[in-house]
Amino acid sequence: MRELGAPNVDYDDATKTKILMVAVEKFALFGYDKVSMRDLAEASSIVAPSIYNHFSNKQDILGAIMHRYESELNQFYEMQARLSAEANSLREILDVVMAEVKKRVHPFSYYAALCAMRNQFAFEPARHVFYDVFLIRGRDVTRRQLELAVERGLARPFDCEAAAVTLSNCVLSVLSFQVGQIHGFYENMDIEKWCEGQIRLVLSVAGMEA
Repeated sequence: MRELGAPNVDYDDATKTKILMVAVEKFALFGYDKVSMRDLAEASSIVAPSIYNHFSNKQDILGAIMHRYESELNQFYEMQARLSAEANSLREILDVVMAEVKKRVHPFSYYAALCAMRNQFAFEPARHVFYDVFLIRGRDVTRRQLELAVERGLARPFDCEAAAVTLSNCVLSVLSFQVGQIHGFYENMDIEKWCEGQIRLVLSVAGMEA
């Protein structure tokens, strides 16, 4: 099984970082309401009462997770926009998007996405991150890059909205596949081949050959 790098969680406190990494996985897999502060303390190998030296309550922890993930998403979108603007073909733009997705994948990003999705109706920051940032902004940024490709003459007019939705769905799938391989799932999945298939699908929407 492959291992992926840890996220750049910007806490100097190693214990606080460990609590967040434990919490994001447990919240994603078991649900926010099913996990107690004691569970998080035990999984983080600290004495239960001491967890309150780092976070006031579970909502505080979930808020920190969502804040970190929103920051990561915004960094990804900014990089995607910059690199896409420098590309010289639609194919190159699509390659840039896929390369950035795969480069930035790690367990935190997958579990944070799943955590946001599972808790979006109960916790406003989770709804904001999953719906406004991950789904809407992610699709809009991608659509705009495709529209710019058309404006720059890199592709003839095509359904950029449909292509952006395809790529947005692809982002979540890549997260799922790569993190799943860490846990022994999708071992026979050829992610590179699958990503190439998604690129070809978008190019077909644009009426272009791969």
